[in-house]
Amino acid sequence: MMRVGALLRRLDPDLLDRWYFAAGTALHVEGRKPHRREVAAELLGQLGLDPGLVDAAIDDASTSDEVRADHDRVTSLGGWGVPTLVFAGDRALFGPVVIEPPSGAAAVRLWHLMTGWLDFPQLYEVQRPKRAQDLHAIADTSRPYLEARDWKTVQKETP
Repeated sequence: MMRVGALLRRLDPDLLDRWYFAAGTALHVEGRKPHRREVAAELLGQLGLDPGLVDAAIDDASTSDEVRADHDRVTSLGGWGVPTLVFAGDRALFGPVVIEPPSGAAAVRLWHLMTGWLDFPQLYEVQRPKRAQDLHAIADTSRPYLEARDWKTVQKETP
């Protein structure tokens, strides 16, 4: 998925946005596997793009280099997970993590709340306690993603 994204970003950043929305919906909502070539090709076709871009991205070793460079940049800033947002070259924020993403004016408000953290460089964490019903909602929402993954998560303590 990431290598297809790297290739699309080179062509047009708007294509990257469309790709991540389609791939994210497929993985997190529909429980599909956009990390598999055939699903990625199908998604590109649904976006009106050439499904052959999947093979082009995989055949181009520089897409792997680009993805690795993005990863290394985030980890060099202290990032350790996704989503990690990077601002002004060297400032990173982890999150937001939401199970019902807002849209419209509410999404803009959330963006302003997130970027407001940049005004407080010594603020490192704010977290909402999770009750039993919250954990059930998170589990239910995450089920398509967890079932579609073909990889194991390496559990590491939060730095």
